[in-house]
Amino acid sequence: MMRARFFQQIGTQYGYNLYMGRPVELVMNARALVVDYAEQITDVSVLAMNRSEEELYDLVLITAEGVLFGAVSIRRLLLAVADVRAEMAIFMNPLTGLPGNRIIDERLYQLLQLDYFSVLYIDLDHFKSYNDSYGFKMGDQLIQATANLLRKLFVFPEAFLGHIGGDDFIVILNHHEFRHV
Repeated sequence: MMRARFFQQIGTQYGYNLYMGRPVELVMNARALVVDYAEQITDVSVLAMNRSEEELYDLVLITAEGVLFGAVSIRRLLLAVADVRAEMAIFMNPLTGLPGNRIIDERLYQLLQLDYFSVLYIDLDHFKSYNDSYGFKMGDQLIQATANLLRKLFVFPEAFLGHIGGDDFIVILNHHEFRHV
């Protein structure tokens, strides 16, 4: 039963008399959004926002192993999603969505434990001239196209691909047998 709906129905002139002593099913929402505790928060926020207008601000019920675990308001859910996105932005390059410098630094540090590895530093030649001639929007599109091409060439888990920034990328391989094709 959701508070807003309960007060809307009970709070009318005859609501109390109509519903007092009657089954709770008359005032409850039988289609409440119920999600498992392990569900991704971003997926839950999409489900919550796709509800009908009158259910939009109802609580989201959370279960764990089939038992009610708790409830979360839309406000808290959306604030948590914003926090998750802000945290992701720290670790990911916003232009390409590839891991950024923090994750790259961690990977490079981990490499020191390996006997063999390759580090490929990829830089676009004359990118500044391209950017100056065609503008930042076209430059961003070129960097995104480069990232997409590199994603096809260097696939996780065999390779780690990161975007250092600007037109600089890094690929880390857990072997030293890289051959340029």
